[in-house]
Amino acid sequence: MASKKHIVVFTGAGISTAAGLKAFRGPDGLWDDKETLRASHARTLTTDPSHVWRLWGGMRPQVDCTSPTETHLALAEAQASLLPDFSLDIITQNVDGLHQRAGSVGVV
Repeated sequence: MASKKHIVVFTGAGISTAAGLKAFRGPDGLWDDKETLRASHARTLTTDPSHVWRLWGGMRPQVDCTSPTETHLALAEAQASLLPDFSLDIITQNVDGLHQRAGSVGVV
């Protein structure tokens, strides 16, 4: 069997919900909240930009106080320990920056 040199890992909300952040979908998700839905419409950005900034900007303190999970840290450690000809790329839908804070590089 040929050795695999390039690994791709896809992550999503589950990796950050373990850190205490809410997911957008699923039980008790952000999309269940009417204010989140309203702030997510493009028209709200033009009709009530302060609402949009208040909601999304209001999430920043929680994200700033959240630490990467063991999974974030394990992926960063795996990346750092690879031999020069090997790569581990992380593709995520998350915008919380926890992969980067854990030390991962090249997160897309």
